[in-house]
Amino acid sequence: AAACGVAIISDYWEGFGNFFDISDEILIVTSTEDVVQSLCIPEAKRERIAKAAKDRVLNEHTSEKRADDFMSILSRI
Repeated sequence: AAACGVAIISDYWEGFGNFFDISDEILIVTSTEDVVQSLCIPEAKRERIAKAAKDRVLNEHTSEKRADDFMSILSRI
């Protein structure tokens, strides 16, 4: 979804911060009220969050980046 430029609403899970900056790239919710609030944020803010997440995915979560990370790990073994 992030790669398509869509703002993501999610619950929190351990390690989430390894993929996205929780304060700028994704909307974290803990209740129904949080979801409703997230759906009602101003369009400009929603677009900024979506763009930040898209930029992160296209820069850091590509197959090429994953292969580079994997090779780096292997070289330390």
